[in-house]
Amino acid sequence: MSSYRRAPLAFSLALCLTTSATAQTIGSLSSSTLPQAGRLVITGSGFGSRQGTGNVTIGGATAPVSLWSDSEITAYVSDSSPLAVDNVQAVTPAGASNTVPLTVTARQSSGQVLWRFQADGLYIQGRPGMGPDGTVYPLDVAGHLYALTPSGGVKWIFSVAPNEAFESVDVGADGTVYFAAENTVYAVASDGTEKWTVSDPTGATVSAGPNVGPDGNIYAVTAGPSSGAALGAMTISPAGEILSHTPGFSIGLGLDLLTEEIVFGPPNQFYFVLDNAATGEALQYLQLGGDFLFSRAAGSLNQQLSVDLKGRIYAGGGQSNQLLVFDPAGGLLRGASFGITGNTVISAPSPGSDGTLYLTQNFAPTQLLALDADLTTKWAFPNSGILGSPQVNPANTLVAVGSYVVGGPGMVQAVDAASGRLAWRVPLPTDPEGFVWPMSGPRFSADGSVVYMGMDVSHNENNPYTYFYAFAASAASSPNISLSPSSLSFGSETVGGASKPHVVTVTNTGIAPLTISAIAASGDFAQKNNCGSTLQPGTSCAIGVVFRPRSQGPLAGKITVTGDAPDSPRTVRLSGTGL
Repeated sequence: MSSYRRAPLAFSLALCLTTSATAQTIGSLSSSTLPQAGRLVITGSGFGSRQGTGNVTIGGATAPVSLWSDSEITAYVSDSSPLAVDNVQAVTPAGASNTVPLTVTARQSSGQVLWRFQADGLYIQGRPGMGPDGTVYPLDVAGHLYALTPSGGVKWIFSVAPNEAFESVDVGADGTVYFAAENTVYAVASDGTEKWTVSDPTGATVSAGPNVGPDGNIYAVTAGPSSGAALGAMTISPAGEILSHTPGFSIGLGLDLLTEEIVFGPPNQFYFVLDNAATGEALQYLQLGGDFLFSRAAGSLNQQLSVDLKGRIYAGGGQSNQLLVFDPAGGLLRGASFGITGNTVISAPSPGSDGTLYLTQNFAPTQLLALDADLTTKWAFPNSGILGSPQVNPANTLVAVGSYVVGGPGMVQAVDAASGRLAWRVPLPTDPEGFVWPMSGPRFSADGSVVYMGMDVSHNENNPYTYFYAFAASAASSPNISLSPSSLSFGSETVGGASKPHVVTVTNTGIAPLTISAIAASGDFAQKNNCGSTLQPGTSCAIGVVFRPRSQGPLAGKITVTGDAPDSPRTVRLSGTGL
C-alpha cells in the first residue's frame, strides 16, 4: 500500500492569479481560510521536482513543507504568519511565483480538545516523542516527522517520504529525536537537521525501537522473514556508531507492520519480542550494551511488552487472552487468562506507580481493567467497540484509552485510576474521507497535563491525511451520573398486579450541575421520580420502580437516565417473573 500522494486534490478551490505567469505558478489552494498550523495543498506548475532551497511563504513567514513536486506542494501555516489575509508564494532559485490570498486565523480549542493537527499521511501508528522543552514529535506512516509546540504550532518537518514508518519516536536527554523508517534509524537534532543515520545493509526493517536506554545509547532491532544476516539487536552510540549488534531475530510476515517499543528495567537490561532462531522463543532478554542473555516462551501473540518499577516484565502468552509475569532473571512469577480463550484479546498492560496494572480486554466482554499485582481485578470499566492500549499518567490518577466501532466513529476517553469511573469522553468526528479512529497508543506530557494520540482517517491515497490530537488530561467541569443499585430483582408477581415500589438512587458525583433530560422505564416496569430537571453536584434523587407483569414467565427491562453528563445515558437492569 502506498502511503503518500502524487496527484492533486480533486476538491481544490480555483483562485485567480494576482500577478502575471512566471516560471512557477500557483493555480489553486486547497482552502481559502486556515488556522495557524493548518495544512495547505498548493497546486500549480513549474515548482521543480525537488524542494532543494525552495520554500513557501505565507504572509512573509516561511511555511514548513511536507511534500514538494513540480505541480503540488503541501505546506503548513507558520505561527509567525499574521492573523490576516496573507499572500501565499512559492520561491525557488528560478524566481518567485504569483501570490494567492489566504485568510489566516488562530487555532481554536474545543472542550477537552486543546488542538488538532492534520498530518500529511494516511495514519499515525507509533506514539510521539516528547522533547525536554515540551516539543512533541509525531511521525506519520509516510515518513514525515513533525516538531510541534505544546500549543500546536509547527516548528519544522523532517521528511524521509516515501519510506514508510510504523514505530514510535523517542527523544534523548539532549533533545535529539530518534525514529525509524524501513531499514534505517534516523537521528535528528532539535532544530530539524539530520545528525546521522544507521541502516541495515540487508534491507531488514527496524521491527523494534529505536528507544533511548538509561545509559544514553539508542537501541533498535532489525529483523526480516528469516533470521538471515540482519544486524538484529543494535546498540548505537549518541554519535551514531554501532557499538554492538546481535543477529538471529526474525518476524512473521505482516508483523513488521506493527509497532513495538523496546522496554528497559533493572538490573541494566532491555527486552523485546521477536522470534529467536536459536531458541525458538520470542521474549528476549539482553544486557545494556547489547549482550544477549536468554529468551523465554512468551509474547508471541502480543508484540508489546511492559516493565513495572520493580523490574517485572509483562508479556502475552500462547493465547491472545493470556498475560504472563516474569522476573528479571527469567523466572515465571504468575499468569492469568481473561475472558474466553480463542475469542478475547488483551493489550499490554500499563503499570502504575503503585503497582496497579491497566489493560484492555476486547470481546467477551470488552472492558478496561485495573489489576492488582497478583492479577486479580480491582475494577472493570465496561466499553463497546474495539479498545486500544491504555496508558496511565505519571501521577497514577488517570488512564487514557482510545476506541472505535467498525463501520462507525471512534472516541478517546479517560478513566479515574482509583475508582474506575469515567472522567471524560471525547467522541471523534466523521470526516469526508472516513471515520476518525484512534491509531497510536496514548502518550502523556511530562507533567501529565496533556494526552497525545495519533489517528487513522483517510484511506484515499490521492488525499492522504490524518490527525494528531492534544487532549487536556484533567476533567472538564462536568456532571456525572451514578445509579444505585446497578440492578433490581422484583421476584414473582401476578399478571395484572403491581409490586411494591423499589428505589433507584440517582446521584450527581460530578463537579457541575446535571441537567436531566429523560428518565424512562422499559418492559413491564413503570417509574415515578422526584428528580426534576437539574441535580446539583453531590446531591441525590429517587426513582420509584414498580413491576406490572402483563404476561407469565421471566421478564426484563431497564431504567434509563439521560442527561448532559459524559457517561450518559446510564441504566439499571430490572427483572421479575409473571405468574
